[in-house]
Amino acid sequence: MWRGPFEAMPANLGDDPISLIILGVICLPLIVLAIVASLELLALLLLFPIALLVRVIFGRHWTIEARRGFRIHWQADAGDWRASGERIHHVVAAIAAGDLPPQNVDVPAVERTDQPGPR
Repeated sequence: MWRGPFEAMPANLGDDPISLIILGVICLPLIVLAIVASLELLALLLLFPIALLVRVIFGRHWTIEARRGFRIHWQADAGDWRASGERIHHVVAAIAAGDLPPQNVDVPAVERTDQPGPR
């Protein structure tokens, strides 16, 4: 039987118990993990537009926030879709003018005015 460039390879490749162990222990969990991750990503991609549409249709209030680095510095409820867009533009203009909103999220105990700091 002609096998072309694979002539030098043994004919019983993959028939031994070591190949079965390698496939079962290493490859199979990786394949299952890849399938599960792909299905989860697909579910998120399918559900995100639906969740966004339901939120807009039923008028759920949106929360806007300003960040300093990766920490949320300020947040506030902004109303519906249009009101949140307008509020974002006002906050951006205020920050650009140098008027920073007061920190109301994750205020460390040292910076709080109602609690004394360390002595």
